[in-house]
Formats: sequence, C-alpha cells, structure tokens
Amino acid sequence: MADAPKTIKILVDTREKNTAVVKHWKEHPGMFPGLEYELVELEFGDYVLGKSTVIERKSTTDFMLSVMDNHLISNLTKLNQDYEQVIYVVEGDIYASRFHSDPAKLRQAIAYMTIKENTPLVPSPGPQSTAELIYAMALLAQ
Repeated sequence: MADAPKTIKILVDTREKNTAVVKHWKEHPGMFPGLEYELVELEFGDYVLGKSTVIERKSTTDFMLSVMDNHLISNLTKLNQDYEQVIYVVEGDIYASRFHSDPAKLRQAIAYMTIKENTPLVPSPGPQSTAELIYAMALLAQ
C-alpha cells in the first residue's frame, strides 16, 4: 500500500482567493498531492509557506509601480520584520518597456532587494506557473 502524500499547508491571503493561482490548484488537484490551503487575512504578503516563509506575488505592472512610487522598500521592511524568508514572485517580463518605468530605478530596486534585504525576485510567466512554483517551494518549506 502506497503511503499517503505528506500534507503541504499554504496560508493564502483572502485577497488571493479568486485568483488564477488558487483556481489552478482547485482545477488540477492531481498535480498538487497533499496540498491544503487555508484562506486567512494576512497583514502583509500573499502566501505563507511553513512557519517562516512569505511570498509576495506581483504582476510586472504592480511591481514596477511599487518601485516607481517607492513602496517596494517599505513593503520589504514590513515583510522582513515578520518573516525569516521573503520571496517576490513577479509574473511577466519585468524588463519590458512601460510608460511608467525607469530601467535604472528597476535595476537599483532589484539590487537592493537582493543585496540589502536578501530577498530573491523569482520570475514567472503567469499564474499557472506561479501556482506550480509556490507548491514546489511549499514542499521544501515544510
């Protein structure tokens, strides 16, 4: 008899409940053995893995806006106060030209995140890939 899959617990912010990430988990449960997610109201972050890892999920537009209006740094500070490991997952091409972008400021923000805040920026082509990536990370964070 095969062992039952290990439970993989992910806390999901209530604002993420209708996203394509959660929809992908619901529609393809066979791809995510042992996955159990719970909708909770998180003060900061979108997904909590294990006891101390938080994922902030952003579209490229939202990420660039947070860089341009200087909210990225304050958000990183808040996340790093509450969690041991902070990961930013950004969906889409962050280097694609946008009307509200500044390539130099983007590079500076990524450098700051990586060096000063020890926070990786993980690219994802879209929400389905993000769902699979979050699950893979949760496997390791348990």
